[in-house]
Amino acid sequence: MYALDMNGTNTIELTTTVKTLLQKTVQGYKFNIFYPDLSLKTKAPTYSFEEDTESTGGQTCIIRFHAGPPCEDIAFRIVNREWEYSSKQGFKCTFERGMLQLHFNFKRLRYRR
Repeated sequence: MYALDMNGTNTIELTTTVKTLLQKTVQGYKFNIFYPDLSLKTKAPTYSFEEDTESTGGQTCIIRFHAGPPCEDIAFRIVNREWEYSSKQGFKCTFERGMLQLHFNFKRLRYRR
């Protein structure tokens, strides 16, 4: 999910041309992974984090999904920020009918004087 990070400092009288110049930031991710051929249908797939060796300054990390045989692991490079684990803030981690759903948003940095 890409969106403009609008806070109190940058919402004052923005024109449409200025809004297009603002950099969009990643606010979260939604992973929907289908596992049709799992041998153990009752055991949910898991996810883990790994350090990204190609990242400069630790800006990204690797999220790896592991489901067991006969499926192979799936890995994605994501932004390395702190997650919001509240369901009210969009966190969801379920495994139903062969579909793993992992949705999360990042914690927002609040401006304070």
